[in-house]
Amino acid sequence: MSALSELFESLATRTWNDIGDADRLGFAMGETSITDFHMRDLFRAKLRGIRIRQAKGLDEARFGFDWEWWLGARDSWIRYSVQAKKLSQGTGKYDSLRQPVGKGPGAPQQIDVLDSFAQSQNSIPLYCFYNHLKNHVTARDGWNCHCEFDLTQLGCTLAPLHEVRVQHKAGETKTFTALHYKKSAIPWRCLFKCWGLPWPSLGPGGPFYPFDYVVRPRRLPQFLTPEATENEGELPAGGYHAIELPSQYYDSQLGGYPKRIAVFDFEQMEF
Repeated sequence: MSALSELFESLATRTWNDIGDADRLGFAMGETSITDFHMRDLFRAKLRGIRIRQAKGLDEARFGFDWEWWLGARDSWIRYSVQAKKLSQGTGKYDSLRQPVGKGPGAPQQIDVLDSFAQSQNSIPLYCFYNHLKNHVTARDGWNCHCEFDLTQLGCTLAPLHEVRVQHKAGETKTFTALHYKKSAIPWRCLFKCWGLPWPSLGPGGPFYPFDYVVRPRRLPQFLTPEATENEGELPAGGYHAIELPSQYYDSQLGGYPKRIAVFDFEQMEF
């Protein structure tokens, strides 16, 4: 197992436990806080090949989504656009799945902003679900990984946007089971453990995508390369360098953009 997959396993376990403990203690823990904790822990891990950035001066509450991930090596990179949602312990549903961006009857839904961005920028749009379930039978029914069942690895799961859209419709059920009954909803460690590393596009078989999206691998933008970041100097008080997002990589019809960016450079990692 790689250090990267171990790191993502530990983040999923902690998320599962944190949501459960918060519920028992009677305080709220939203997806923004959980995502910020993940960003902090990715930074603290100090694994070679991981670079973390924040977008400068942008308002996620209006048009932003939670994460952008770049996975790859050399000249072959896949870009993921990721929106996070937390399972409510009170209702057993993803209560904020249907969330308008802005006000008024014409305000687009968050899912449409994410979809528009992904189509404009040739990225793979995903939902990341933060979970804790009291019913372990229900949890097992949502296990779509070929590895042995591990309850706490359901703390962080991924599902492709086109599958989420079915349940996103008004009146559709938005429970854990409804969003995880298809095989494309997987623990997030599967990106790094179950699909084969080093990066499959470097091998003779060509790229393999677990979410039924086929996108053309591309070069990593220069502003995210090690050469662009090696002279940034000391970290600011917040712990992460904030960067301006170049318009050619972040234009879309509905104006979406990521609040956080993570680069996973497999060529710099040890497996």
